[in-house]
Amino acid sequence: MNAGQGPLSWTGLLARSFRLYRERFDEYFPLVIGASVLAYTVYFTLAYLNHSVFEEPARIVFFGRRFVPLLLWELEVVVAWLAGAFAFACVSAKVLNTGDKRMSLAQAMESVKPSVGRIVRAGLYGALSTIVFYVLVMPVLLRPLPFILFAIPGPYINIRLAFSIVRGSILLLFSTLLAKMALAIPELVDNKGRPSLREAVGNSLRQTAGHELFLGLWLGAAATISAGVYTVSQDFIRDFCLRGTIDQQACSWLQALSMVVILALVATPTFICFSLFHSEAKRWNRVSATGTPG
Repeated sequence: MNAGQGPLSWTGLLARSFRLYRERFDEYFPLVIGASVLAYTVYFTLAYLNHSVFEEPARIVFFGRRFVPLLLWELEVVVAWLAGAFAFACVSAKVLNTGDKRMSLAQAMESVKPSVGRIVRAGLYGALSTIVFYVLVMPVLLRPLPFILFAIPGPYINIRLAFSIVRGSILLLFSTLLAKMALAIPELVDNKGRPSLREAVGNSLRQTAGHELFLGLWLGAAATISAGVYTVSQDFIRDFCLRGTIDQQACSWLQALSMVVILALVATPTFICFSLFHSEAKRWNRVSATGTPG
């Protein structure tokens, strides 16, 4: 799987991923945008509750001023992970289908059915890992950074830029680790739920060993592209709304819709690529172990 090595090079994997994405866009994209709509519906519902219901001091004094927003954010993370896990599983079922005929949504869900319980647990573990990382680990890692930067002798250092670079690097490393574990989902789908979640995660970690650079580059490129497109689209929508063509409520819905579409457009090729990655890494490991491609 490294560049120029293995049964499928990085360029070959990318070419297959985008070819599937282009040729079967109507098959994969609706799955992912459905999950995106669900996740963002929950997000906006919880955001409304946070600003309209829990803003009154009398309603949050028992919990503390920061508890309710944190709890709502945690619910958002859980829903996003569960929706993403099921979308990933359905896309994997379609990608790993070796038949010539397209797999319908009902067939994909039937293929995922034996692994539903383990997929739910994988999504919950992913959400828990994300919450612990953002709430506990990230602040501990970043808190001493400003003092370290101020203590470095030499020319002037842009503290804000340096802080952003270090924070982005830490997020990318964490995302790469999560991606290695998330590849347990196609492992579960591929084996019809036979392995336990622990076995599937162990297999995915072994199959992706040495390929962290590819995963990190993909995730970094996906995040950069989606952030750039999102910024441009939001500026365009904001300028369009300032002209008074549509009201503020419609403008908010348009901004939300653009975010949902951008997320789905980026997540769909990611799920396809990671499913193919699982398939080819598994095949290459089998070739390395037995000397036969079967």
